[in-house]
Amino acid sequence: MHRSTVLRSLLHDFLKSLPWNQIPLGHASREKGHGRDEIRRLKAVQVPRRLRLPHAAQAIKVTRRRRDLNSGKIQIEHVYAVTSHDAFSATDAQLARAVREHWHIEAHHHVRDTTLAEDASKIRTGNRPRAMATFRNLAIALAASPAGPTPPTPPTTTSHTPTTHSTSSNPADENAGPLVHRVLSLAHLA
Repeated sequence: MHRSTVLRSLLHDFLKSLPWNQIPLGHASREKGHGRDEIRRLKAVQVPRRLRLPHAAQAIKVTRRRRDLNSGKIQIEHVYAVTSHDAFSATDAQLARAVREHWHIEAHHHVRDTTLAEDASKIRTGNRPRAMATFRNLAIALAASPAGPTPPTPPTTTSHTPTTHSTSSNPADENAGPLVHRVLSLAHLA
């Protein structure tokens, strides 16, 4: 077995063994769409000292309960993660959003690999790997567009004033974007 697989398995077992039933619910959300009703619950706890991961501050457990709206079938999945953010630098809602965004990125990479065989590519030097990734992203975007490519809109003359947009009334949520890059490790429970 490959060393990273063994380490991931050990990390998963350690995170799964934490006393999650004693940890209060930190964040919950519900979403209906794509033919399913999904409830996500997040719990976060300070990482015990015996976990020797540098910069690890919190362990996270996300429980996803999905119900297929057509068949009524219920599926429950537990996902464990470790983050470098402590309870003071990120809210539970920010952590939940970071994990959700991480899944979105992983799904995108899965499409690039399974559909366009990105991992099998022999292009490895210079700017060529980045250029090929850009072409693959363009191909995926064009394939996903229901009407196909649209002509570009002409540029408009406006003054450039940087603005920030937030869908949350909580000012602390505006800085949640970088959290996606700070998730150290994810381990899925099959």
